[in-house]
Amino acid sequence: MLHGVLMSYSRGAMVGIAIAGPWILLNHRPRRHSIVIGAVACLAISTLAGTEIRERFISTGDYEQDVSANSRFESWAAGWKIALEYPGLRHD
Repeated sequence: MLHGVLMSYSRGAMVGIAIAGPWILLNHRPRRHSIVIGAVACLAISTLAGTEIRERFISTGDYEQDVSANSRFESWAAGWKIALEYPGLRHD
């Protein structure tokens, strides 16, 4: 799963893994296994991920200049506006 996320270059999927990974490891029993798994995963990601993947993930901090991110924000804002103006409109 991790390899698929990294190779998709999807920043949203990378953020999801960054949030879900620690949560999964914190809830894993026995705890010592999760420490070993987490350490190996961090080492593998930092070693195997190419510079393009690292730069793509780090670019989430510069979302103000990202055309793709800004177009999504505009689409979400338009969607909220439509939903608020037409609350009873449904597609069944």
